[in-house]
Amino acid sequence: MSSKVITWSDARRELPKEVYKALEEIRKAAPGTWELRRSGHKAVLVCDQECCRIQVNGTPRVPHRHARDIARRAALHPLEEDDPRRPLGSQTQQKRG
Repeated sequence: MSSKVITWSDARRELPKEVYKALEEIRKAAPGTWELRRSGHKAVLVCDQECCRIQVNGTPRVPHRHARDIARRAALHPLEEDDPRRPLGSQTQQKRG
């Protein structure tokens, strides 16, 4: 199941300015690490290792709070191997390799 990738220019048009600004800062801090994909109410921010998935709401009730939460969750990347928030598939793949 592959999700359609959202270009950063589309994200700029579709997301609230506070949320887009947070995503832009995340992208500049770690270029090539994060990808924005369509999912749910708007999008999901996925890291290159696919261990971190951050939901991005297109119409958050409080945009600046949602932007802050996205930035806070992105700052936790990369998750440790034994972190319970890490998807099960990524733990088994890394232990085998």
